[in-house]
Amino acid sequence: MWTSDQVLKASRAWQWIPPGAEALQIGDVPVIDYPEWARMGFYAMPAGVTNPAAAVTAVSAEARSRGRETVSWWVAPDTEPADLQRLLLHSGATLAEVADILAYDMSQGPPEIPVPDDVDNIVVTNAQGLDDAERVAAVVWGGTPSSGERRNGQLLSLGHPLDDQGGFRVVAHLDRRPFATAGCQIVADVARLYGGCVLPELRGLGGYRSTVRERLRVAHDHGARLALVHARSDTSKPILTRLGFESYGETRLYNLAV
Repeated sequence: MWTSDQVLKASRAWQWIPPGAEALQIGDVPVIDYPEWARMGFYAMPAGVTNPAAAVTAVSAEARSRGRETVSWWVAPDTEPADLQRLLLHSGATLAEVADILAYDMSQGPPEIPVPDDVDNIVVTNAQGLDDAERVAAVVWGGTPSSGERRNGQLLSLGHPLDDQGGFRVVAHLDRRPFATAGCQIVADVARLYGGCVLPELRGLGGYRSTVRERLRVAHDHGARLALVHARSDTSKPILTRLGFESYGETRLYNLAV
C-alpha cells in the first residue's frame, strides 16, 4: 500500500524539463524557465521556503532579468510554510488553476476501465502517430503541432513503446479518426499521467477513459505500481475518481506579475 507521504513525495518529484528549458535554483526555490512552445513560462515550485518574502522578491527579480512578465508559483499541499499562499495573494498574485493530486495503487494491477467498442488506442511509435497526437493536442491546448527541429527530436526519441526518458504517448481513434491523446512517463515504479485531452466535439464518447486504460496497461507492464495524476477539478478528476483514483490534496497555481 502506498502511504499519503509517499504519494505526495512522488508528486513533488514530478518535474518536466523538456529540451530548451533551464532548471534553476534561486535560493531555496527550484525554478524552471520554459521555452515559449511549452506554454509554461517561468515556473517556481517551492517545497520548503525559509524566508517567503525574500524568496518571492528574488524569484521575481530573476524573472524580470530574463524578460519575463509573470512568475507561476506551483504550491502543493505539503509546501512550507503554509502562509506562502497568503503572501502571494497579498503581493498581487491571482489563482490561475486548481488541480487535485490523484493516485491509484496498481500493486494488484490496473483498474478495469470500460471503453466503447468503436474506440481503439495505439501507442505512438511512428511519424503518423506523432502527428495525430500533436494535431489533437494543438486543438485542445492551443498552439501549433510541433514541426522542424522539435518534431525531428520527438521522432528520434520515439521508443517501442518507451523513449529514453521512460515516456510514451497514446492516441485514441473513433471510426479511424484521432480524437484523444495523452502522455505518460514512468519513473522507477511511478507512472505519471499527463496531457490527456479530447477534441471538444467528441467528448463523452470514451476517448479519455481509453487513454487512461492504455497508459495504465503499458505502465504496469513496465513495472509501474502507482499511477499519479495532477487532475483538473472540473474535467478529468470526476472521471478518474469514478475509476478508483483517490485524492491526496489540491495543488494551486498562482500567477504573479513581476
